[in-house]
Amino acid sequence: MKVSITVYDEIIWMRDGFNQQGIASQGYIKDGTQKKIIAALEDALA
Repeated sequence: MKVSITVYDEIIWMRDGFNQQGIASQGYIKDGTQKKIIAALEDALA
């Protein structure tokens, strides 16, 4: 499964479980973006 988060047509987070690849940024923890990503994923699963 491949999951990606896109904001304004730019992928800001991605994880490909099949290939074990992904992208992220440590800066997301500091600026609150990580919490928004988690909330969006939880909402999608609800």
